[in-house]
Amino acid sequence: MVAPVVVPKACGSIQGGCGTEKDPLLPGSTVQRIKERRWKGIAWWACWLSILWNTAEGGFAVYFGLQAHQIALFIFGSQSLIEILAAALVLYRFNLDNDSSGAGAKKAGNVERLGSRAVGVCLILLSAYALGKAIMNLVNHAGPDSSTYGIIVAGISALAMFAFWILKDRAAKVLKSPVLASDAKCSQMCMCLGSLVVVSSVLFLLDDNLWWVDSACTIVLALKFAKDGVNVVKVSYAEDFEGGCGCCA
Repeated sequence: MVAPVVVPKACGSIQGGCGTEKDPLLPGSTVQRIKERRWKGIAWWACWLSILWNTAEGGFAVYFGLQAHQIALFIFGSQSLIEILAAALVLYRFNLDNDSSGAGAKKAGNVERLGSRAVGVCLILLSAYALGKAIMNLVNHAGPDSSTYGIIVAGISALAMFAFWILKDRAAKVLKSPVLASDAKCSQMCMCLGSLVVVSSVLFLLDDNLWWVDSACTIVLALKFAKDGVNVVKVSYAEDFEGGCGCCA
């Protein structure tokens, strides 16, 4: 009997981590390749829809924030730029897979490392924005934005970010892509912040003595996601970087 051909798999590639892969003609390998191709397509669409959604959401939030003179809503819309950047980096990484040359594979590995690092920095920036805003609100005894525009935008945003987070997170695990896993973390944080705005705004409408709930919870979330971002950046600097991600610790 002829032994199956075993080919090495590149570390940190979008197809998986380090190890070996059976001959692609074998059933198990074929199923895995089909699964990876399907999830790569799902991730591609999720990133594009994420960019389009955040562009529209950010535009509406900034517009209504300026019209109603609500700084909180304006800042909420402005932070959509970070999510757009994170998704754009993932799409750029995916496009490199079309280059089958050795140089393309090497570049893809470098982009996987640098892309993961860049999205980790975006996660840190998003956390810093949330943390700074929460501290300012606590100092000024300012409650959450309880306007109709703010609650509607934040609520719809939370639902959309939940869908993007689930799709990106699942695809990142199948494809073993750290840059996509980091982008999923950005979507998760946006989902948490949007949900928090809705819940805290409703509580504030019911009892204005609960003005501090929004800021206190935001600080906890910001510190948690900042830690995730630091872990992502730290892992990307490791010499034995193999496509792992420190964001799930």
